[in-house]
Amino acid sequence: MQTPNQVSRRAFVASSLLLLAACSGPQSPAAPSGPAPAVPAGSKPRETVTLDIYTTIVVFGPEVEALRRLVNERSEWLRIRVQDTKITNEGWKVYATATPAERKRMIVWNTENNLNLLVKGLDQFFPGALEPVPMALLKLGPLTGGAFGTLNPSLRTFRDFEGKTLNHGANPGIDWLDMQDAMGLKDKVRNVAHGSDDVQVREIKDGVIDVIPIYLTGPSRFTPLQAQLAKERKLYMVDAKEAVEATYRADPNKWTLLFPWPFYGGVLPPVYNLDYDPVRESVVYGIAGRNPQFYVSPEMEEEIVYELISTVVKYRDDFHQLLPGDVEGVKAGLGLMLWPKRNYHSGARRAYDELQYPYGLAASIESEKRRAAASGQPYYLPDYMEKLVAEDR
Repeated sequence: MQTPNQVSRRAFVASSLLLLAACSGPQSPAAPSGPAPAVPAGSKPRETVTLDIYTTIVVFGPEVEALRRLVNERSEWLRIRVQDTKITNEGWKVYATATPAERKRMIVWNTENNLNLLVKGLDQFFPGALEPVPMALLKLGPLTGGAFGTLNPSLRTFRDFEGKTLNHGANPGIDWLDMQDAMGLKDKVRNVAHGSDDVQVREIKDGVIDVIPIYLTGPSRFTPLQAQLAKERKLYMVDAKEAVEATYRADPNKWTLLFPWPFYGGVLPPVYNLDYDPVRESVVYGIAGRNPQFYVSPEMEEEIVYELISTVVKYRDDFHQLLPGDVEGVKAGLGLMLWPKRNYHSGARRAYDELQYPYGLAASIESEKRRAAASGQPYYLPDYMEKLVAEDR
């Protein structure tokens, strides 16, 4: 089992990466159904272990509740409780100040890009570098990226943002700001943080702001208010490919995981059921590394992580009763994240390997290539990411 000292921040950061959005992920092995196996006669049941998931309920509530129910109903000795953190990094502040014994019972959520900044000590709202470096566990939702949405069809790329107002949500996004700088837009864009869905949907409809973040994550993709906005108005995605790559090349040590994320016109999941096409071109690029996922300390016992991953993968068909929307994407993408395999906890690696379930960066990219082919599009990956993928094969 790995210890924090064995997990070097340099190795973690250098191999960090992000990408993919696999609504149509790889076909995973058939999941068993029926009740969990009984404890063999004469054996002594293991003492119950309870893990606390620190997550932002307003963002990730249905997914976390589904995970809690599946594990609590299927595992004989593992239980999950949910702790609402209200804001994204609150769980990591608890993690950073916890004792090793407390961290062994913690699961914390974040996205690839945010965690990348946390472990490097570059997050604007977190003091210092996060230690011990967390290990990847699983995610609940198809692999995807973040997008930039507008009601103004003249805003096609970041070059069109001069003089416009961008709402970042609850807090200013470091990636957004660095992308503006890389495109020569420093101090030429009005950046605001007026709040998330309810505020930004109202203000973009009223013309107060010009661009909003769209995080196409989770089983239902658009948040309900964004989906309603897209029903009422023509919602366009802004192409960010040039800005994303310029940002990486300006500071590759900071943005290890930054690369363009493709969205393909005409192949949106049927869960949308909306009479519109939010992609005006055959391919529009957003930003990779926006997948909400779960992490644990390297201090957590391997058997506990192994039990958690094994239970979720084996009984993933239960998500049909626990989640709405693109459940097949959830089931196929539990292990697909933009981290190399070595950044997963050893217990997770053992479970995924034994169950022959796909995980890791290379598997995620292969999944995304299949999605591109299904869309009749060539798949594009920057050269700096190709090298990382090759190392993970």
